[in-house]
Amino acid sequence: MGSRYAIEAGKIAYTQAAATMAAARAQRNLAAGGVERGYREQMQGVNSAYKLNLEANQLNFTGAIKAAELMKASGMKAVKLEQMSQIVTTLSRDMARRAELALTMRY
Repeated sequence: MGSRYAIEAGKIAYTQAAATMAAARAQRNLAAGGVERGYREQMQGVNSAYKLNLEANQLNFTGAIKAAELMKASGMKAVKLEQMSQIVTTLSRDMARRAELALTMRY
């Protein structure tokens, strides 16, 4: 009877040890899975922030290029208008001088 008790006690101890080891493995796997999920979420956050930063930089660059193009175009327009103004002024002076000469000669 004593050996039977020892065998049963051994089986129970073995079963309990196996259950404890299984529970420890399950906890380890859950913890590892949690760490892995946390890592993936952090990486997704970092990648999202990187992409948003890249898009913002691209928008800033595009805006700066457009502003430079507008400044160039407005500068060229101002130069053309100044040239036209000088031409009109020169022609007006020349016409006034010729009209004055024509009046002087007739009268």
